[in-house]
Amino acid sequence: MARKLQTLKTTEQFERVRREGRVWAAPLVLLNAAPNALATVRCGFVAGKKIGKAVRRNRARRLIREAVRLRLPLIKEGWDLVWIARPAIAHAMYSDVAKDIDSLLRRSQLLVEPMGQAGPAERVQQHRHDLRKEDDPTAGAVQSRITEQEPAGHLHVQPD
Repeated sequence: MARKLQTLKTTEQFERVRREGRVWAAPLVLLNAAPNALATVRCGFVAGKKIGKAVRRNRARRLIREAVRLRLPLIKEGWDLVWIARPAIAHAMYSDVAKDIDSLLRRSQLLVEPMGQAGPAERVQQHRHDLRKEDDPTAGAVQSRITEQEPAGHLHVQPD
């Protein structure tokens, strides 16, 4: 079962991570990480005014939060993480943010297992696929009817 994303809530929690933790940087996101005494991962998401007005700051936080939420099963327990949006994120796509988060998790060695052939993005896709299969017993039937993908990205489905 997937873990629920728990968040840092108080200023003291954020300050402790900044004071006691380590920092890793990527073009779109900074990661501050500090160990906690809990058997869970807690995350905080920060987007300062350099990102832009409220709409852009909220979008930046949503992009980071979603990318982290999908990777939560891959992150070691017992850490407080503060994710800080950098100004370049204002015009970034989700895939770019996800790549930066994968890079930061890899460099900070916060992933549960060492990186093998498949990267975090592939494992997230597999995790999503597994969840979908648990929720929808007909997912396999639909998948079996899809025969090929055209270069334009359109799927051919055999008629019933």
